[in-house]
Amino acid sequence: MITRLICFLFLSTLVTPVAAQLDIRGSTSALPLMQEMARAYRQAHPEARIRVSGGGSAAGLQALIAGETDIAMSSRFIEPREVAQAAQRSVYPVPFELAHDAIVPVVPPRNPLRNLSRRQIGLIYAGQIRSWAELGVDGGEITVICRDANSGTRALWTRMALRGRPAAACTRTLASNREVIQAVRDDPAAIGYIGMAHLSASARLRPLRVDGQAGTPECVRTGCYPLTRSLFLFTDGWPDREVLRVSRFAQRSPQARRIIGEAGLTPVH
Repeated sequence: MITRLICFLFLSTLVTPVAAQLDIRGSTSALPLMQEMARAYRQAHPEARIRVSGGGSAAGLQALIAGETDIAMSSRFIEPREVAQAAQRSVYPVPFELAHDAIVPVVPPRNPLRNLSRRQIGLIYAGQIRSWAELGVDGGEITVICRDANSGTRALWTRMALRGRPAAACTRTLASNREVIQAVRDDPAAIGYIGMAHLSASARLRPLRVDGQAGTPECVRTGCYPLTRSLFLFTDGWPDREVLRVSRFAQRSPQARRIIGEAGLTPVH
């Protein structure tokens, strides 16, 4: 009996407890960054179990408020109504600012257009400019691609590019940056908007200047691009243990800064 007890105690010291899975969800603009950061974090902490998924900024924040996720990703700051909802459930969202980003209007590469003013963007999305001919471009009627209601990118696009006016002329409403890229790439008459982190050679899209300014990392750093924003992580209260370690890693580590820089974005710290 004593021998078996000693064996049990010895073996129990060899068993490594299984780490609980950390859930991160929300913004599809922040999604590729956090997926890469989760891989980098697991290299340093092989025991870590992290699940990263999209769904949109609003969906991520609602999941945090409902206690369904550990960290919410958002491409906009939390809204007062969401703060009120959180307080009703004794949830107190704490922001971790990750990176400075930009929202960029995009068209297919065959479209010769190079620049749009914010006024022209507003008229397109309001349905008052309906054809490319009105902008001096061949291509027929404009296919207006929008993001869905859960999208933080859509909320900021409405506020900054459309100056608060609703997008009334949406031909298609899509759930992610990836879907917008595919839709614009497949339709020669399309226009859409995506986060700057999704601009790459593989996207095969033409980014447009806005009011003559390009959505480049340099212009985001200096503030000359008019559609600049920040990407955030939100936790319930000041986090501890793994949630804090992951949040700090994403915000401050050299690996995270490299990932943010390689995506063409600007680290906050």
